[in-house]
Amino acid sequence: MFASYESSFLYEGVNPQDLIDKCKKNYGSSILKMDEGKGEIRLKRGISWLSWGERVNIKIEQDAGNSTVVHIKSKCLFQLFDFGGVNRKNVLAIAKLFGRGIVIT
Repeated sequence: MFASYESSFLYEGVNPQDLIDKCKKNYGSSILKMDEGKGEIRLKRGISWLSWGERVNIKIEQDAGNSTVVHIKSKCLFQLFDFGGVNRKNVLAIAKLFGRGIVIT
């Protein structure tokens, strides 16, 4: 697998600020940068036996109507391949934290 994974999710009837608050509550110490006004969050994931660490970028946008779209991308820091699917696991763990969403991409 390559050293990054990204996907987008659609959440019906969810306030973007609620998702930002969940991120702060669950990943507070891992947050490198946050711009609540733009709905952008950058996380740092630590070293494990499968990876030298990853950067996770989250973009939360209010869609037309009562929907929220969340784009999540996880990328390895110092390696060319993602051994064990760590990036995919990061993206899916954050998506699961936000609740039941529809996968867009």
